[in-house]
Amino acid sequence: MRQIEIPLYLKKDKNEEEYMIGSLDFDDMSLSIDLKNVTFIIFDPSEDSDGKITAPGKLVIRPKGA
Repeated sequence: MRQIEIPLYLKKDKNEEEYMIGSLDFDDMSLSIDLKNVTFIIFDPSEDSDGKITAPGKLVIRPKGA
């Protein structure tokens, strides 16, 4: 495994608190990952100078030490 990148999108709950959500839709691929051997890295969405989101956030899952 090199790494998996999952786009994350900002949403608001019923209390107007922001959270990020993402998913992958691979019809022809299943994954089995030993989570004790990976690192999770979360990147916030990119914003322009007006505060509008220009790119989604990202969750990166990669092997430790990579």
